[in-house]
Amino acid sequence: MTTKIARSSFKPLVPALLLASAAAVGCGQPVDTSPAVTITVPSAGQVLTAGQPIDVRFTVSGIDASGTTMVPFQVVGGDMKMPGQGQVRAFLSSNNFIARTVFIPNDASPFFVPDPQYGSAAQLVTPGAKTLKLYLYYNDGSVVAPQREGTVNVTIQ
Repeated sequence: MTTKIARSSFKPLVPALLLASAAAVGCGQPVDTSPAVTITVPSAGQVLTAGQPIDVRFTVSGIDASGTTMVPFQVVGGDMKMPGQGQVRAFLSSNNFIARTVFIPNDASPFFVPDPQYGSAAQLVTPGAKTLKLYLYYNDGSVVAPQREGTVNVTIQ
């Protein structure tokens, strides 16, 4: 025996089913696409040598919405604030940056922290638990906001 159900009896269920399916899919906070710098080297917990420059590698991603249009953020030299363009500054357990760069490091062009113009490795890469942070800045020296900074904890011995 087949039971027939009128179509109109399903109508009250449609909004509830849509709401349940939206919750299951995870319709919540939007994904953060703000500019980001991600440290790839050194790795978290890595032990580094005191008094020696740190070879730092990173990637940059995300979208800068500071101008009239949204553009991918990239590390590019200059001295004026341009949306989507800037530099990376490195901090080692301090409020003062000790290196900066306008290129993505690689084997041919590494990024060493500290840069000798800001202090020697003997003075700045001292024993202990340290936090290496990378922040994005525009080329005029203003900080990129919002952004997702790169952070890694290391041990200097």
